[in-house]
Formats: sequence, structure tokens, C-alpha cells
Amino acid sequence: MGNRYRDSIGLAKTVEVMDADIATESNFALLKEKGYDYLFVTRSTIKNYLLQGERKEVAVINRLKRKISLQKVSCGKDDDYYLKI
Repeated sequence: MGNRYRDSIGLAKTVEVMDADIATESNFALLKEKGYDYLFVTRSTIKNYLLQGERKEVAVINRLKRKISLQKVSCGKDDDYYLKI
């Protein structure tokens, strides 16, 4: 099952987290249909996207002390939140 978190008003919610092996179109459609929040890696390549948030980049450091840069992008095909990593 998913991981628990609290939303902006403090209610506990579940977010389903999937890796690319099980992040199939059918699993994705099921999660959307049921209204679940989700996070997953996609193997598909988004070629036509626009950087969002005034091109603001966020950097995080992983446990191996490597820098990972994140930027929000929009691809225009849906209302999901995408990150360029």
C-alpha cells in the first residue's frame, strides 16, 4: 500500500508510490479513476515541455552526497505535476 502523509488541513491521506516497472498505463488509469494521489517514475520521454516557475531549480543532495537538480515542467497533455530531474 501507499505511504501516509497529512494534507494542507491536517487530514491523513495515502499516496501510492510506484517504480517504473509497475507504473503501467493501466495502473495509472486505475489510480486516477479511484482518486488516489500517486508518485511514480515513467519510462516515457517527454520531448515537448515548458519549464515552469520562472525556471526555478531546486537542488537536493542524496545519501551518496550527489546533487540532484529538479525543475517543474509542463507538457500540456494533462494536469499532472512533472519534474525534470
